[in-house]
Amino acid sequence: MSDNAPILDDPIKPSGDSRNGPTANGHSIKDSFLSSAQSALDSVQSNPTAQNFKTTVTDGPVAQSVKNEYANTSNELRNLANARQQRPSYTAETGQPLTHYHSMFYKLLSWETPRATAIAYLMSLLVIFATRYLPVVRTLFRVLYICFGVTAAAELSGKLLFNNGFASQMRPRRYYTLPKGTIDRFLDDVHELLNFFVIEFQRILFADNPAYTVAAFFTCLISYYLTKLVPLWGLSVIGTTVLYLAPLIYFSNREMIDEQVAHLSRMTNEQASRVRTLAGQKTQEAAETVKHMAGDASAKANEYLGAARQRTASMSGRVQETVTAAKDRTVSATKDYSAKAQDNLGAAKDRTVSATKDYSAQAQDNLAAAKDRTVSGAKDYSAQAQDNLGSTKDRTVSAGSEYTSQAQENAANIKDRTAATLNDYTSTAQEYLGAAKEKAVGSGNQGSYEQGGPYNASDFPAAPESNPRNPIADQYADKPSKEFDPLAA
Repeated sequence: MSDNAPILDDPIKPSGDSRNGPTANGHSIKDSFLSSAQSALDSVQSNPTAQNFKTTVTDGPVAQSVKNEYANTSNELRNLANARQQRPSYTAETGQPLTHYHSMFYKLLSWETPRATAIAYLMSLLVIFATRYLPVVRTLFRVLYICFGVTAAAELSGKLLFNNGFASQMRPRRYYTLPKGTIDRFLDDVHELLNFFVIEFQRILFADNPAYTVAAFFTCLISYYLTKLVPLWGLSVIGTTVLYLAPLIYFSNREMIDEQVAHLSRMTNEQASRVRTLAGQKTQEAAETVKHMAGDASAKANEYLGAARQRTASMSGRVQETVTAAKDRTVSATKDYSAKAQDNLGAAKDRTVSATKDYSAQAQDNLAAAKDRTVSGAKDYSAQAQDNLGSTKDRTVSAGSEYTSQAQENAANIKDRTAATLNDYTSTAQEYLGAAKEKAVGSGNQGSYEQGGPYNASDFPAAPESNPRNPIADQYADKPSKEFDPLAA
């Protein structure tokens, strides 16, 4: 390869300098094919038979009918699409405005645009049957792999034969993209559609229109039992058919249906009024019957009450007589018992007086004897106490003199020992002071002994051995105490 060869950005994409070779041949083939097709088309159009056939097909009655139907269908589809841009004038029972799809679905299901509604119905059935009987997913993948295979084969074969692929010749200059406005409008439509289903479900659930709620009840009830017999796609076909054809039947026979509904409503109201009247009559009759029975029961109760009062009065008289008789008997019995009690009280009083006199004389005798014994005993104990007091006094005086002399001796000994100990400590302190003065003079710092200095314990004489305990307490610590009993014999 020469150094001047162009550098390719893409190994598959041809360079710009190759247009003078195979590219020119490719364009010549394309141009020749297009010129041949154009000449064949011009020859066909210039043929009188073809012109007559074109006139018959495009300007005949069938063509005019097809054009009219096409125009009407286009207008209805356009009106249906425009209805999606308008909100309905009415609102829900809550005062909430409805969505744009309420207007569109009302116009669609009410058959105001019959061609558009028929097309929508047929398309719905076509989608259901295609989903049921056609392998849609497999067909989609089949179409895709055929398309990709044909494109790849055309591109590779063109590059092998003409050094330029056929698919690249049909490539657009700019790939198609979804505009943001289109995506926003699509999302707005999806949002409105979801709100339509949510609002309608709530209106049916909360009986915004009772007729729709009743219809939904019967629809769900019938569908519940049909699920045991019909598959899902069958239920979809039945539901779609009822959804589209029921409004058509109603609007086609609206006058008759409304008349029958009004007649049924009148019959229902008449039957309801009859039932209310009959119920009022039965209620009045029942009230009268209850009132009559209450009167009879009241009369019988009064009779029973009068008889009971009479029996009560007769029994009260008998009770009064019985009480009077019992009272008389009680009074007589009380008088008898009172007389007997007086007699018994007199006899008991006499016995008590005689017994009291006897016990009084005996108590005086016992008192005199006790007095005599007490006086003699007191005299004996008084003499014995005086004897004991004298002996106690003598023993106390002798013991006190003994302990006084001993205490004086102990005090003298304590005083002598204290003076000796004080003399010893005074001489030791003088020795310490002398040693401190000598050390201060030897070191040339006289007066440091007064302020303190680095003294050692070896510089001073040993202190006299002293007992940390009290010498007086040591004297009497081991000496047993002498017992003193002034009452000892």
